[in-house]
Amino acid sequence: SSRPPAPHAPATIPPSAQTPTQPSLWIAQNLGFTPDATQAQILDHHGLRKMLCLPRQWGKSTLAAAKAYHTAATQPGALIIVGAPTERQSGELVNKVRAFAHFHGAKTKSDRAARQSLVLENGSRVIGLPESPATVRGYSNVALLIIDEAAYVSDAYIQSLRGFLCKSNGALWYLSTAGARKGYFYEHFHNSDLDYARFKVSAEDCPRIPKAFLAEERKPIPEADFCRDYP
Repeated sequence: SSRPPAPHAPATIPPSAQTPTQPSLWIAQNLGFTPDATQAQILDHHGLRKMLCLPRQWGKSTLAAAKAYHTAATQPGALIIVGAPTERQSGELVNKVRAFAHFHGAKTKSDRAARQSLVLENGSRVIGLPESPATVRGYSNVALLIIDEAAYVSDAYIQSLRGFLCKSNGALWYLSTAGARKGYFYEHFHNSDLDYARFKVSAEDCPRIPKAFLAEERKPIPEADFCRDYP
């Protein structure tokens, strides 16, 4: 995924002072990251439940980090949980949120109770949790739950994370490249009876992935593997 921009001079307006009507505009104005048309559509969609099936290198973790920081900055005291298969992956997304915070001039510190975390001065927290269904409990009133690479974590882990939303009815984003044709992410993505906003993006339609790269990448690997990584 693409990286957030390098930090610039501190912002003169505190992160919590601006409440946009369109998240994509606020992000473009404050974070140095201009979402493309599809990213803006995802950010501005009013639904609380979103499932995103995306190719590699599309920028999904940058988009998720921008969403997480926007929520943290504009909702004082918000709790944002980032789940991922490994601590490295959840930590990488938290680090991208931190980069956006610093770009915006916000001061951050770590939450002592979580290895992968940041806390803003307005009391909002972003916590990264690797897959561990038995020990991932203990959080409530979650404003935003992001599950990264959702096709590659267990159903039990997803179910444990979903429990964080039972009181808050917070937003829930599933993001993943395509995985096996089974499991929670695959089944829910293809179940039209469930009330999710679904977004599937082709690698061919991504302006950041050169067509020449896709053509070269397709040659040495099985077609099924290529279609999984670059649908």
